[in-house]
Amino acid sequence: MFVEYNAVAEEMRAQIASGRSRVVLVTARNEAPGAGRTALALQVARLVREHFPDGQFHVDLRGSRRVPLPPDAALHLLLRLLGTPAEGIPREPDDIAAALHSALRGKRVLLVVDDASTPELLRCFAGEPPEGCAVIVTARGLPPGLPAHCSEVWLDSLSADGALTLLEATLRRTIRDDDLLRPLLSGTTWWPLTVRLLGSWLNSANPPELAYLLYGAGEQPLSLEGFLRLRLDHLPWASATALHQLAVAETGEFSFPEALALMGPVPDARRLLDTLVDEGLLERRGPDAYGFHGAVHDHLHGRTAYAVERGEAAARLLDFYRSAAATMYENRRPGTALARRLDAPPLPVRLPEGWIPNALALLDRTGRSALGAWVLFLLQDAGATTPYRTLYEQAAHTFLERTSDFVPGAWGVAALAHAQYEGGRPDDAWHTVEALSWPEVARWQGPLSGTNALLLGRLTLARGLLDRAVGELRLACLLFHEDADRHGEATASLVLARAFLRRDEPVQAVAPAVRAARFFEDLGLTAETGNALLCLESAFSATGADEELLTAQRRVRAHFRTRHLRDEEAQALARTAHTLLRLGRPAEAEEAARAALALLEGSDHEAAREAARNALNSSLHPGPAARTVIAVDTSPYTSAVGILDTVTRTLRSGTAVTADEQLAACTWHDSCLIFVDQAVPLGPLLTELADRLPAELEAVGELAPPRLAVHVGPLETDPVDLTSDVGVEYTRAMLRSAEFRRLSDHYPDHPTLCISPEAYKALTADGRPLLRFAPHLVTSAAGTEVCVVLTPLGHAYADDSELLRLARTFNELDPDGRRLAGALRDCFDAALDMENTGRFDLRQLRGRERALTALELERSLCRAFPFDAGESTDLVWRPSGRRAPVPFELRLSLTGPNWRFSPHTQDVLCLVVQADDRASRWSAGLIRVRPDALTRTSEPENDGTAVLTTSARRSAVLWLRRDAPLPENVLLHLDDATRAAILAPKDAVGRTAEFFRRVQGRPVPVTALRPLLRGQDHKRRVREAVVVLRPEGVLVVRGNSWGRAVAEALRLRRPAEDELLSVRLAAHRPGHGDRPTVSIGAGTWVVAASDDPVVPFVEGFPAPSWLS
Repeated sequence: MFVEYNAVAEEMRAQIASGRSRVVLVTARNEAPGAGRTALALQVARLVREHFPDGQFHVDLRGSRRVPLPPDAALHLLLRLLGTPAEGIPREPDDIAAALHSALRGKRVLLVVDDASTPELLRCFAGEPPEGCAVIVTARGLPPGLPAHCSEVWLDSLSADGALTLLEATLRRTIRDDDLLRPLLSGTTWWPLTVRLLGSWLNSANPPELAYLLYGAGEQPLSLEGFLRLRLDHLPWASATALHQLAVAETGEFSFPEALALMGPVPDARRLLDTLVDEGLLERRGPDAYGFHGAVHDHLHGRTAYAVERGEAAARLLDFYRSAAATMYENRRPGTALARRLDAPPLPVRLPEGWIPNALALLDRTGRSALGAWVLFLLQDAGATTPYRTLYEQAAHTFLERTSDFVPGAWGVAALAHAQYEGGRPDDAWHTVEALSWPEVARWQGPLSGTNALLLGRLTLARGLLDRAVGELRLACLLFHEDADRHGEATASLVLARAFLRRDEPVQAVAPAVRAARFFEDLGLTAETGNALLCLESAFSATGADEELLTAQRRVRAHFRTRHLRDEEAQALARTAHTLLRLGRPAEAEEAARAALALLEGSDHEAAREAARNALNSSLHPGPAARTVIAVDTSPYTSAVGILDTVTRTLRSGTAVTADEQLAACTWHDSCLIFVDQAVPLGPLLTELADRLPAELEAVGELAPPRLAVHVGPLETDPVDLTSDVGVEYTRAMLRSAEFRRLSDHYPDHPTLCISPEAYKALTADGRPLLRFAPHLVTSAAGTEVCVVLTPLGHAYADDSELLRLARTFNELDPDGRRLAGALRDCFDAALDMENTGRFDLRQLRGRERALTALELERSLCRAFPFDAGESTDLVWRPSGRRAPVPFELRLSLTGPNWRFSPHTQDVLCLVVQADDRASRWSAGLIRVRPDALTRTSEPENDGTAVLTTSARRSAVLWLRRDAPLPENVLLHLDDATRAAILAPKDAVGRTAEFFRRVQGRPVPVTALRPLLRGQDHKRRVREAVVVLRPEGVLVVRGNSWGRAVAEALRLRRPAEDELLSVRLAAHRPGHGDRPTVSIGAGTWVVAASDDPVVPFVEGFPAPSWLS
C-alpha cells in the first residue's frame, strides 16, 4: 500500500512516460533504510507499463548489503533477462556494458535497478540508456556529481497521519481515537518499514504492551535500530536463536535446505520459518526461498548475542556447502573421484544456484581451513563464469591471505588457477600457479594431485612448452588412473593427444585420443566425445593412415548424426569423401559428397559446401591431382623468404587450411609459390588472404599491399620440379603481366588478384557475384580469355550523407534485422489475408494485389520505424533536431533483384527490398538511383520501366542485410494433408493444439499462428492449447531463458524470443541410453520416440508462467 507517495509516483510516471527523464534515481533523506524505495519504483513501473512494450526487468543489486552484486555480474544478469544466451555474453565489464547497450538499442524497455548503493553500481547504471529506454535506480544515498540527464527523487519519513494509515492497513482494523497507538505514532519519526514491523508485531501471538512502547522504550524519538532492538529482545528464545543463525547467510537470502543447515536439528523447522515470516522479521521470496530485509539483516549482524550459536551455524553451513559444491562438480564431471577423495558426499538433489554467493561470501569471511579450501576448489566452475567471477576471486584471495598452512594454501592456489583457466584467462592462471614454486608442486601429493598436473599440463601447452606439457599430462593420466577417476583420465588423455599433435607426433596421439573417446562415450558426455573423435581424426590424418582415418571419420559422422548437428555431419561427410578418393573409391566418395550437399541445403556454411562440391567433382572426373597455385610478388619486399613465411603462417592459422599436408610452399626468383590441396575451398582461401595478409605483412614491417596470381588445375609434376609444369609458369606469367601491374597500380593501399579463367569459374560456380572485388576480364588479341584481374570494389554511396544517415538509423534501431524482417512478415500476412482467403503462397496473389503488397510494406515500416508516409515519395524520415527530412522511395521485389524504376529517375534515394517467402530469406539495401544506374527492360509486361544494372547492384547498393532469415510461413512449407488437419478444428484452441501436435522439434515464429487464431489473443490461446496437450505429454515452451535452457538440454534448436517450440516428452528410462535429458519438476525427461508410451503431465505442469 502507498501512503503519501502517490504524488511522487505520479510525477515519476509523467517524467518517464513523456521522455523528460530516462534515468530516475530514488533515495531517501538521511540514507534511511526501509523508506519504500523499491515499492515506489515497482509501482511506477506498473504505471508506465504500456510505454515499454518490449519488457520491464527488475534486478536487485544488493548494493547496501554485506555482499553487493558486482557490476559485471549485474550487467550479465540483465543481459540474460533480456534473452541474450550466456555463451553470447562477453567476459570483460566494459564489453558486457557495451553488449547491454546494444541489446537495448531499438527497443522500448524499462529497467528497475534496485539498491545500486555502491559508487561502482551507480556509475554502471546512471549512464544514459538508448533512445526509447528508461531506468529507475534506487539507492541508499546519492554521491555528488551525477550526470545532468539523471532526475533525483528524495523520500521523506511518514507523517503521523500517514504512519497511522499504513499501520491500519497492516493491522486490517481502524485505530480508535483513544487508542495508545495514536500518541505512539505522533511522538517520533516513522519510516514505512518500521510501521510494517510494528504492525506485524502487534498481529503476532505475543504482542507488546503499548504502554511499554509508549513510555518504556527509553529512546525518543524511536529509531529503526531502537525498534529492532526492542523487537528482538521480546522474541521467544527459539525464534531469536533461529533468526540469528539464519542471518549467517551472508547475502541475506537462503533456501529451505540452507535454513535447515543453519538451524540444525530443530523440531518443525518450516513452521518456525513461517512464524518468522508472519511476524515480519523474514520475507518469503519464492517456493522454499526466504530472505531478510536489508535493514533487519544488518541489525542482526551488528549484534553480539548468540555468538556461539552463530559459529555453530556457520560450521554446519560450510559443511553443507561442501556437499552442494560436490554435487555441482560431479554433475559436470560424471565419473570423477575427487568428491569421494575429499569426503564430500553429494546432495541427493541439485540446488538452484542461489546458494553460490552465500558460499563464496562465507568463505571470504570465515573459510581458512582445509574444508574451506575444498569448497573453494569444488566451486571452480562457478568461479569461471561472469556472474560469480568477482566474488570467487575475492574469496580466493582472502583465503590465501589468511591461510599460513601450506596444504590448504596450495589447494586455494589450485582452485583460483583452475577457475581462471576455465574462464578463458590462461595467463592469469599461470601467474597464480607461480605463487607455488615448481619443486613444491612436484613434491606435493594429495587429493588434487591429478587435477593439478592436468592444469599444469594445460598451462604449459598454452605457453608452447610442449615437452613439459607432455610430461605433466602423462603424470595426470597416471594419477587419475590410480584414483579410478575416469573423467579426469579421459580429459587428461584428450589434452595429451592434442599436445602430441602440437609436437608433430601424430602416432603418439592416437592411443590417448582413443582412450578419451572411449571413456567419454561410456560416461555419456556427448560434446566431449565429439571433441575426442575429432582429435582422433586429426591424428590419423597426420599419420597418413587413410583406412584408420576413414573409420574415425565415419565415427565422427555417426556422432554428429546422433546429435542432429547437420552442418557438422556434412563437414565430416565431405572429409570422408576426400579420404575415399585417396583410397581409390570414387563411387563411395560420390555418395558421401552428395549426402554432404543434401545436408547443407539451406545452410550458410559455404566452406563445407565447396569442399563437398570439390569432392563430388573429383569423384565424377578423376584425373591428375588438382591444386590451387598461388604466386605472390615479392619484388616490393625486403626478403622473399620472410614473405613466404608470413603467407604460409597466415594460411595455417586460418580456417580454410585445416592440415599442414594441404600446403606446400617455396620461393622462385621474384615470387613465392604456394601449392594448396584441392580439398581446400578456393573462396574462403582467397578471402583469408585478402583479409588477413595485409595486416600480417604490416606486422613484420612490410607495408606494400600484396599482389597475387591464382590458378586452379592439375599439376602434371611434383611441385619441387617447378620449371617443367605449365600451370606454375602460367601463374607466374599472370603475376608479371603488364595489364595486372597497370590495374593494381591504381590501388596502392589494397590487395589485388589476377586469377585464371579456371579459378574465376570455380569462384563463381554457384552463381554468386564477387561482392568485394570488381572483375576486369583480360583477353588476347584473338579475343581469348587470358585472366581476370580483381580490384577492390568502389562504393558509390561513400559521400552520400543522407543515405549513410538513413542506414545508421536502420542499424541503430534494428541491429539484428529482426524488426525489418517482422515488418516483411506482417506485410505478407496482411496481403495473403490467410484467415479469410485460405491462401498461403504469395504467388497466388493477383496483379493488383501484388502491387498492393508494397503499400502494405510501407504501412508496416511506418509502424516499426520512425517513418511517415511521404507526399512526393513513398516514405519520409524526419530526424530529430534541425536536420532536414529525408524522403525516400520503397521498391519491393518477390522475384529476385528486379526492382522497377522509371527510366528518367534522377537522384532518388530508395530502399530496395527483395524477399522469398518459400526460402524464408530476404535482403534490403539503400541506393541513390540515377539514370546511369538503370537499364531498360524489354519484357512486354514491364514496357517503359527500367531495372538496376548489374554494376549498380554490386557497387551502388549499401546492403543493410543480405540473405537474412525471414520469419517462416510455416503453413506454406507443410504438406497438404498436414495443413488440412491443422485447419480442420473449428475453434482457435483446437487448431493451435493440432499445430503443436504436428509441428514439433523446431522453433516456429509466433506469427505462424495468425491464420489459426484469426485475430484472437495468441498468448491466451497458446496457454489453453497447452492444457489440451497436457494429457498427451506435449510440452510447449517460449523463447525465454527457461525455454532456451530446456531446448539446449534436449539438444534442440533454441527458440528465439518471438518463437515457440513444442516437443513430446517421455519419462527417462534405462533403455533410452545417452539420449539428452532435462530435469523438469520432479522428473527427468527425454524427447519421446514413436515407440515411447504417452506420459500425461500432472495438473499444473507445465506452469502457464513458463510461456510468459
